[in-house]
Amino acid sequence: YWSSRGYTENEIAYTRFGTLTQLDISDFPNAEVIGAVCTDLDNLMHGALMGNAQLFRDTDTWIRESKVVSMIRELQAKSFRCYITSDHGNIEATGIGAVSMSSRCLSNSRGKRHIEFTSEDMARAYLASHPETKAGQRDATVFLRDSSAFCSDSVVVTHGGSHMLEMLVPFGIVGG
Repeated sequence: YWSSRGYTENEIAYTRFGTLTQLDISDFPNAEVIGAVCTDLDNLMHGALMGNAQLFRDTDTWIRESKVVSMIRELQAKSFRCYITSDHGNIEATGIGAVSMSSRCLSNSRGKRHIEFTSEDMARAYLASHPETKAGQRDATVFLRDSSAFCSDSVVVTHGGSHMLEMLVPFGIVGG
């Protein structure tokens, strides 16, 4: 994308950062564009076993204790425009019970809002034996259409179903 906008290869940088690995823009002296990925918040979201309230507290703590604000300020001081986005949204969901591991395809998903079964027939059989579940099927995957989750936990924050909140991509411009 950036090459098609006239940037040369040495003007484009991609990196990862997180609480334990800080972004150091001096590593990219010629960069005009930097794509920096951080998975900390996704990890916090998957660990929020007490719902949105816990996710809010964890996010607040992460913002205060990580150096993300100072990293953004440093980028802005060097005339970078900063955009923050996500690859998906999330939803607070209520557990309806876990599906046995022998029934699912273990290689493709650890999702709590969708399950990839080992075959389309097994997915159909699951739906037939759980008519109360508000779910859809595509191929061998069953996905939830409400705010429930395939887990024994009472409340989780997760994604992977077809709820609008999971499909919205959060986006923000920092500093205007």
